[in-house]
Amino acid sequence: MSISCSVIRDLLPLYAEDLAGEESKALVEKHLEACADCKAALEDLKEPKPVAVAEEAVPLHLMKQLMRKHTAFWCLLAACLVAAVVFALIGRMTTTQSAPYVKGVFSFGRDEDGCLFAAVTNKAPDGVDYQVEYFHDEYGRECMTIAGYTSPLLRALCVNRSGTTLKARSDAIRYVYYCDHSRSGKLTLLSGPADYAASGGGAILPRLVLNYYLFASLALAVLFFLLALILRKKASGRTLLHTALAFNCYALAHLAVKGTNGITYFLQQDLLFILLTALTLFGAVFSALSLYRLQK
Repeated sequence: MSISCSVIRDLLPLYAEDLAGEESKALVEKHLEACADCKAALEDLKEPKPVAVAEEAVPLHLMKQLMRKHTAFWCLLAACLVAAVVFALIGRMTTTQSAPYVKGVFSFGRDEDGCLFAAVTNKAPDGVDYQVEYFHDEYGRECMTIAGYTSPLLRALCVNRSGTTLKARSDAIRYVYYCDHSRSGKLTLLSGPADYAASGGGAILPRLVLNYYLFASLALAVLFFLLALILRKKASGRTLLHTALAFNCYALAHLAVKGTNGITYFLQQDLLFILLTALTLFGAVFSALSLYRLQK
C-alpha cells in the first residue's frame, strides 16, 4: 500500500521523538527508503534548534539598567544641589567685612619679656574679631597693626573678644596702629610716640584677585563654548563643552558666595568655598545632562 508524503510528514515528529507505534514506525521506515525528501525532512527535525530568547526579555533587562541609571543620576543631582547650597551659604556667612575702629576698645602694656601687647576691653562690639598684621613704615621700623573683621556668622553668634590679648611678635615694636580696610587702609595710631607716627601707606589692603578669577572664568567659558560649537561633530566637542560649563559653574559659585563684590580679606577661605560650590554645581549640571541623554 502506497502512503503519501503528507501522511509520512505528519508521522515524522512522532517518529523522531520515538513516540510512534510499531506499525507506524515500519510504514515510515519503508517510505524513507524510497523518498529522499522525507528522509531530509527527518534529518532536519533531528538537528538541535537554538533556544529562542523571549523578545520581551531584552527590553525588560535594558529597562532595568535604564531605571538604575536614572535613579543614580537623580540622587547625584539632588546631593550636588544640596551640597552647593550648603557651601554657598557657609561661604556667605563667613565672608568678612572690615570693622571700623571703636575708641577705647584696646588697652596696652608690656609683658615680662618686654613685648608690647594690646588687651581687648569690654568696649569691644559684638560680632567683631581682631587680627594682627605687620608692616615697615617709611622710617624702616617694624609696626604692628590691628584690623577688625566682622561677618554674618560672627554677628549671628554674637562673638565678643573682650579679654583677648594681642601680643607683638618682637620687643622692638613700639608702634601699634588700627588699620581700617573699609577706609582704604587708614591707620589710626593706638600706641607709640605721636610725633614720629607713620603717615600711612604701609598697611595691608584687601585683595581684589577674586574679581580677576571671575572675569577670567567668564572669558574662558565663552572661548571653550565657541570651540565646542566648532568641533561639535568631533569627539573633543563634548569635552570642550564640559570645560565651558565648568568655568560657568565657577562664575556662578563666585556670585553665590561673594555676590558682585570681589573684595577678600581672607583669600584662601573665600576661594575654598567658591571652588567647593563650583565643584558641586558642576556635578549637578553633569547629572542633569546625563539624565537628558538617557531620555533621548
